[in-house]
Amino acid sequence: MITPNKFIPLKESALGKVELTYSLIDDNKSVGELYEANRSRYDSVEQFIYSIEILYLTEKVVFNELNGIISKC
Repeated sequence: MITPNKFIPLKESALGKVELTYSLIDDNKSVGELYEANRSRYDSVEQFIYSIEILYLTEKVVFNELNGIISKC
């Protein structure tokens, strides 16, 4: 779930994982490597992808399509 609601608390939503995801971003890792190294912190790959998308849409991260590296702005 992307946003919290009556049944999903903030800490279990993708929105709640944004801060964690941002803190884990290293300029030398691709999105896949970042997920593999931290997969135990997420309930699903979708939750991870949603949190990356939120960071991208809010212009907190940039994605280099040539090498697949994600980095902080």
